[in-house]
Amino acid sequence: MANDSAPGRLLTGIAIAALFIFSQITGILCQDSTANEQEFREDYPAASVQRYRISRDMDFIYAKPRPFEFFTNGFKDIARYGKTTFRTVNIPQWTAVLASTALLVAIDQPIIDESQRLGKRLHISGDIKNRNITHVFGFPIYVPANTGSALYYLGDGFLDVVITASFFGYGLIGSNNRALETSSQLAEGLISVAVVIQTLKHITGRQSPSSATVPAGMWRPFPNQVEYHKHVSSYDAYPSGHLATAMMVVTVISENYPEHRYIRPLGYSLMTVLAFQMLNNGVHWASDYPLALAIGYTMGKIAASRIHRVTRPQRIPGDPADRKTERVQLYPFFNGREALGIGIGYAF
Repeated sequence: MANDSAPGRLLTGIAIAALFIFSQITGILCQDSTANEQEFREDYPAASVQRYRISRDMDFIYAKPRPFEFFTNGFKDIARYGKTTFRTVNIPQWTAVLASTALLVAIDQPIIDESQRLGKRLHISGDIKNRNITHVFGFPIYVPANTGSALYYLGDGFLDVVITASFFGYGLIGSNNRALETSSQLAEGLISVAVVIQTLKHITGRQSPSSATVPAGMWRPFPNQVEYHKHVSSYDAYPSGHLATAMMVVTVISENYPEHRYIRPLGYSLMTVLAFQMLNNGVHWASDYPLALAIGYTMGKIAASRIHRVTRPQRIPGDPADRKTERVQLYPFFNGREALGIGIGYAF
């Protein structure tokens, strides 16, 4: 086995070190200079709670999540998804999803053809090639073998699990309830998104571009499940699980860390790259995306709804938000006669 060799042990160590480093990078995101655990304990009797200053008028309050509550919450979220989604107030949103899907279905084939031509011009491979570098506890560890596969890995489930584990690791080591709760929400989102997406895939039965026998792929609703599992790519295109999961991850993290405004732009940029590469390697059609994005966003918002928000919180002594700002101002000066110049004002 690869992990019995010296190179295998080295690569295993590198993989573990990479996970640790990723956890520390996550820790930088999780740093909170205004967490005030004692204040929240006085207001809300609890065994372990922490309060985080998000903005001048908003605090987030987190209790330490119970072990494995993400599992039951994941299935509760599916029930909440049905109640939340199918309401008359959401008709405009669903109309937009259905209309954009229908429009993209009509032009799916030209989009996929041009995307693959662009991939060739940019020298981005459309082949998914992975390389087994080692084994960890008997499980093979694969890494992308080319640029195209690396871009495709942006939406791979393994990366989502690593992100979730990184928040958990940082929260556990640093006793950071916000990181622990973010990890719990991500885990429940992975469960709820997977169940909904896989159910829809098994119902819609759409061919992936790589297996298409007709332009834009054939739809075979309620396919034979034995055939489905024998020829997965011939039935599992719609909707995109990669994009739904990526949207859920970005939504949960940005909801828990709203003060870090770069999260959504960065996340959406990476999702755009992922969406292109899935066209380039023939895994998905463009019309597989609107519903996936809607599902991922909604599931992320449902998971993040457990954040306890407190508006107009009691001011914490020494809070930077309460400090007066000192500044120097320049303004034109004229005394109504012959004096004309510049006035200087000092505000403190």
